[in-house]
Amino acid sequence: MRLITDKAAWTSVVEAFPKRDAAHEWGYFEAYHQREPALEQVLFYQESSQGKIAYPFFFNQEAKTLSSVYGYTGPLLAIKEEAAWQNFADELAGFCQEKGIQKVEERFHPLLHNEKPLFGQTQLEEKRKVVALKTAEQATLAKLGTSGVRRFIRKAQNSGITVKSCSIEAIDDFLTIYNATMRRKQANELYYFERSFFETLAAEFGERFWLELAYLDGQVIGGSVNLSSQTCVYGFLTATNPVYQS
Repeated sequence: MRLITDKAAWTSVVEAFPKRDAAHEWGYFEAYHQREPALEQVLFYQESSQGKIAYPFFFNQEAKTLSSVYGYTGPLLAIKEEAAWQNFADELAGFCQEKGIQKVEERFHPLLHNEKPLFGQTQLEEKRKVVALKTAEQATLAKLGTSGVRRFIRKAQNSGITVKSCSIEAIDDFLTIYNATMRRKQANELYYFERSFFETLAAEFGERFWLELAYLDGQVIGGSVNLSSQTCVYGFLTATNPVYQS
Protein backbone atom coordinates (compact mmCIF):
# COMPACT_ATOMS: atom_id res chain seq x y z
CA MET A 1 0.00 0.00 0.00
CA ARG A 2 1.22 3.49 -0.87
CA LEU A 3 0.61 6.50 1.38
CA ILE A 4 0.41 9.53 -0.88
CA THR A 5 0.72 13.01 0.56
CA ASP A 6 1.89 15.18 -2.36
CA LYS A 7 -0.36 16.90 -4.88
CA ALA A 8 1.12 15.58 -8.12
CA ALA A 9 1.00 11.90 -7.16
CA TRP A 10 -2.45 12.30 -5.56
CA THR A 11 -3.87 13.92 -8.69
CA SER A 12 -2.33 11.29 -10.97
CA VAL A 13 -3.91 8.45 -9.00
CA VAL A 14 -7.38 10.01 -8.60
CA GLU A 15 -7.67 11.05 -12.24
CA ALA A 16 -7.04 7.45 -13.33
CA PHE A 17 -10.45 6.50 -11.93
CA PRO A 18 -13.25 7.21 -14.47
CA LYS A 19 -15.82 7.94 -11.74
CA ARG A 20 -14.87 10.29 -8.91
CA ASP A 21 -16.11 13.35 -7.04
CA ALA A 22 -14.63 16.78 -6.47
CA ALA A 23 -14.29 15.83 -2.80
CA HIS A 24 -11.73 13.13 -3.73
CA GLU A 25 -9.35 15.72 -5.13
CA TRP A 26 -6.26 17.19 -3.48
CA GLY A 27 -7.52 20.76 -3.84
CA TYR A 28 -10.70 20.05 -1.88
CA PHE A 29 -8.71 18.53 0.98
CA GLU A 30 -6.16 21.36 0.81
CA ALA A 31 -8.85 24.01 1.40
CA TYR A 32 -9.85 22.26 4.64
CA HIS A 33 -6.23 21.62 5.62
CA GLN A 34 -5.57 25.35 5.45
CA ARG A 35 -8.50 25.91 7.81
CA GLU A 36 -7.20 23.31 10.25
CA PRO A 37 -3.48 22.50 9.75
CA ALA A 38 -3.63 19.59 12.23
CA LEU A 39 -5.59 17.68 9.58
CA GLU A 40 -3.05 16.18 7.18
CA GLN A 41 -4.41 14.79 3.93
CA VAL A 42 -3.30 11.28 3.01
CA LEU A 43 -4.38 9.07 0.13
CA PHE A 44 -4.15 5.33 0.71
CA TYR A 45 -3.55 3.57 -2.62
CA GLN A 46 -3.15 -0.06 -3.52
CA GLU A 47 -2.86 -1.64 -6.97
CA SER A 48 -2.44 -5.28 -7.94
CA SER A 49 -3.65 -7.79 -10.50
CA GLN A 50 -6.88 -7.94 -8.46
CA GLY A 51 -7.65 -4.27 -9.04
CA LYS A 52 -6.92 -0.86 -7.57
CA ILE A 53 -8.33 1.17 -4.67
CA ALA A 54 -7.73 4.76 -3.56
CA TYR A 55 -9.14 6.11 -0.31
CA PRO A 56 -8.51 9.70 0.92
CA PHE A 57 -8.58 10.67 4.60
CA PHE A 58 -7.47 13.35 7.01
CA PHE A 59 -4.90 12.04 9.48
CA ASN A 60 -4.75 13.84 12.82
CA GLN A 61 -1.62 12.56 14.50
CA GLU A 62 -2.32 14.28 17.81
CA ALA A 63 -5.93 13.08 18.12
CA LYS A 64 -5.08 9.68 16.61
CA THR A 65 -7.94 9.77 14.11
CA LEU A 66 -8.57 9.15 10.44
CA SER A 67 -11.53 11.23 9.26
CA SER A 68 -13.33 11.84 6.01
CA VAL A 69 -13.56 15.29 4.51
CA TYR A 70 -16.92 17.11 4.61
CA GLY A 71 -18.93 15.97 1.61
CA TYR A 72 -19.19 12.65 -0.18
CA THR A 73 -16.07 10.55 -0.70
CA GLY A 74 -15.55 6.93 0.27
CA PRO A 75 -13.16 4.71 -1.68
CA LEU A 76 -12.47 4.92 -5.40
CA LEU A 77 -12.79 1.36 -6.70
CA ALA A 78 -11.67 -0.49 -9.81
CA ILE A 79 -11.82 -4.04 -8.47
CA LYS A 80 -11.55 -7.22 -10.53
CA GLU A 81 -11.65 -9.58 -7.55
CA GLU A 82 -13.31 -9.00 -4.17
CA ALA A 83 -10.12 -10.14 -2.44
CA ALA A 84 -8.59 -6.80 -3.45
CA TRP A 85 -10.85 -4.98 -0.99
CA GLN A 86 -10.06 -7.31 1.89
CA ASN A 87 -6.33 -6.98 1.23
CA PHE A 88 -6.68 -3.20 1.21
CA ALA A 89 -8.71 -3.20 4.43
CA ASP A 90 -6.13 -5.43 6.12
CA GLU A 91 -3.29 -3.11 5.07
CA LEU A 92 -5.12 -0.05 6.35
CA ALA A 93 -5.92 -1.80 9.62
CA GLY A 94 -2.18 -2.43 9.98
CA PHE A 95 -1.51 1.28 9.48
CA CYS A 96 -4.08 2.13 12.16
CA GLN A 97 -2.49 -0.29 14.60
CA GLU A 98 0.99 1.03 13.90
CA LYS A 99 -0.05 4.69 14.37
CA GLY A 100 -2.35 4.00 17.35
CA ILE A 101 -5.46 5.23 15.53
CA GLN A 102 -8.43 5.32 17.93
CA LYS A 103 -11.21 6.26 15.52
CA VAL A 104 -11.89 6.03 11.78
CA GLU A 105 -14.74 8.08 10.26
CA GLU A 106 -15.99 7.25 6.79
CA ARG A 107 -18.46 8.95 4.45
CA PHE A 108 -19.71 7.22 1.33
CA HIS A 109 -20.90 8.53 -2.02
CA PRO A 110 -24.56 8.14 -3.09
CA LEU A 111 -23.70 8.08 -6.81
CA LEU A 112 -20.58 5.92 -6.67
CA HIS A 113 -22.27 3.23 -4.56
CA ASN A 114 -19.03 2.64 -2.66
CA GLU A 115 -20.44 1.93 0.82
CA LYS A 116 -17.86 -0.70 1.72
CA PRO A 117 -17.00 -0.29 5.43
CA LEU A 118 -13.37 -0.94 6.28
CA PHE A 119 -13.97 -2.77 9.56
CA GLY A 120 -16.39 -5.37 10.82
CA GLN A 121 -17.30 -3.19 13.79
CA THR A 122 -18.12 -0.17 11.60
CA GLN A 123 -21.56 1.32 12.34
CA LEU A 124 -23.22 2.32 9.08
CA GLU A 125 -25.82 5.10 9.40
CA GLU A 126 -27.90 7.12 6.97
CA LYS A 127 -27.39 10.75 7.96
CA ARG A 128 -29.65 12.44 5.43
CA LYS A 129 -31.43 12.05 2.12
CA VAL A 130 -29.55 13.19 -0.95
CA VAL A 131 -31.14 14.61 -4.08
CA ALA A 132 -29.50 13.59 -7.36
CA LEU A 133 -30.74 14.93 -10.70
CA LYS A 134 -29.53 13.58 -14.02
CA THR A 135 -28.49 16.25 -16.50
CA ALA A 136 -31.30 16.97 -18.95
CA GLU A 137 -32.97 19.74 -20.90
CA GLN A 138 -34.69 22.42 -18.81
CA ALA A 139 -38.13 21.29 -19.99
CA THR A 140 -37.44 17.79 -18.66
CA LEU A 141 -36.06 19.01 -15.35
CA ALA A 142 -39.10 21.24 -14.86
CA LYS A 143 -41.29 18.12 -14.68
CA LEU A 144 -39.28 16.55 -11.86
CA GLY A 145 -40.07 16.74 -8.18
CA THR A 146 -43.36 17.18 -6.37
CA SER A 147 -46.16 19.49 -7.37
CA GLY A 148 -45.08 21.78 -4.52
CA VAL A 149 -41.57 22.08 -5.94
CA ARG A 150 -42.93 22.83 -9.41
CA ARG A 151 -45.24 25.48 -7.92
CA PHE A 152 -42.28 27.22 -6.23
CA ILE A 153 -40.33 27.14 -9.50
CA ARG A 154 -43.21 28.80 -11.36
CA LYS A 155 -43.54 31.39 -8.58
CA ALA A 156 -39.85 32.24 -8.89
CA GLN A 157 -40.08 32.58 -12.66
CA ASN A 158 -43.23 34.71 -12.47
CA SER A 159 -41.62 36.96 -9.86
CA GLY A 160 -38.88 37.93 -12.31
CA ILE A 161 -36.00 36.15 -10.57
CA THR A 162 -32.91 35.79 -12.75
CA VAL A 163 -29.94 33.48 -12.21
CA LYS A 164 -26.36 34.27 -13.17
CA SER A 165 -23.21 32.13 -13.21
CA CYS A 166 -20.32 33.90 -11.50
CA SER A 167 -16.66 33.35 -10.64
CA ILE A 168 -14.76 33.87 -7.37
CA GLU A 169 -15.07 37.64 -7.80
CA ALA A 170 -18.69 37.38 -6.60
CA ILE A 171 -17.89 35.38 -3.46
CA ASP A 172 -18.52 38.33 -1.12
CA ASP A 173 -22.10 38.62 -2.42
CA PHE A 174 -22.60 34.94 -1.66
CA LEU A 175 -20.96 35.12 1.77
CA THR A 176 -23.24 37.97 2.83
CA ILE A 177 -26.36 35.85 2.44
CA TYR A 178 -24.61 32.61 3.47
CA ASN A 179 -23.49 34.02 6.80
CA ALA A 180 -26.97 35.45 7.36
CA THR A 181 -28.38 31.98 6.68
CA MET A 182 -26.00 30.42 9.19
CA ARG A 183 -26.93 33.00 11.84
CA ARG A 184 -30.63 32.35 11.23
CA LYS A 185 -30.05 28.62 11.68
CA GLN A 186 -27.78 29.20 14.69
CA ALA A 187 -25.17 27.04 13.00
CA ASN A 188 -21.96 25.83 14.60
CA GLU A 189 -18.84 27.93 13.91
CA LEU A 190 -17.58 25.02 11.81
CA TYR A 191 -19.99 26.07 9.06
CA TYR A 192 -18.68 29.62 8.76
CA PHE A 193 -16.09 29.66 5.97
CA GLU A 194 -13.37 32.26 5.48
CA ARG A 195 -12.97 33.98 2.12
CA SER A 196 -9.55 32.35 1.78
CA PHE A 197 -11.21 28.92 1.85
CA PHE A 198 -13.12 29.70 -1.34
CA GLU A 199 -10.11 31.35 -2.92
CA THR A 200 -8.19 28.11 -2.43
CA LEU A 201 -10.99 26.09 -4.01
CA ALA A 202 -11.17 28.50 -6.95
CA ALA A 203 -7.40 28.32 -7.48
CA GLU A 204 -7.38 24.52 -7.32
CA PHE A 205 -10.48 23.82 -9.42
CA GLY A 206 -10.28 26.65 -11.95
CA GLU A 207 -13.40 26.78 -14.13
CA ARG A 208 -14.80 23.78 -12.26
CA PHE A 209 -15.51 26.14 -9.36
CA TRP A 210 -18.33 28.63 -9.85
CA LEU A 211 -21.28 30.34 -8.19
CA GLU A 212 -24.92 30.49 -9.21
CA LEU A 213 -26.55 33.65 -7.84
CA ALA A 214 -30.26 34.49 -7.99
CA TYR A 215 -31.27 38.16 -8.31
CA LEU A 216 -34.49 40.06 -7.74
CA ASP A 217 -34.77 43.85 -7.98
CA GLY A 218 -30.99 44.07 -8.16
CA GLN A 219 -30.53 42.16 -4.90
CA VAL A 220 -28.84 38.78 -4.44
CA ILE A 221 -31.57 36.64 -2.89
CA GLY A 222 -30.05 33.16 -3.17
CA GLY A 223 -27.02 31.29 -4.35
CA SER A 224 -24.92 28.18 -4.44
CA VAL A 225 -21.23 27.25 -4.64
CA ASN A 226 -20.65 24.47 -7.15
CA LEU A 227 -17.79 22.07 -7.86
CA SER A 228 -17.73 19.74 -10.83
CA SER A 229 -15.97 16.45 -11.46
CA GLN A 230 -16.12 13.87 -14.21
CA THR A 231 -19.06 12.23 -12.42
CA CYS A 232 -21.24 15.08 -11.22
CA VAL A 233 -21.75 18.69 -10.24
CA TYR A 234 -21.76 19.02 -6.47
CA GLY A 235 -23.90 21.80 -4.98
CA PHE A 236 -21.44 22.34 -2.15
CA LEU A 237 -23.05 25.21 -0.21
CA THR A 238 -26.34 27.05 -0.66
CA ALA A 239 -27.84 30.13 0.92
CA THR A 240 -30.99 32.27 0.86
CA ASN A 241 -31.31 35.96 1.68
CA PRO A 242 -33.55 35.93 4.81
CA VAL A 243 -35.37 39.07 3.63
CA TYR A 244 -36.60 37.14 0.58
CA GLN A 245 -37.39 33.90 2.36
CA SER A 246 -40.93 33.94 0.94
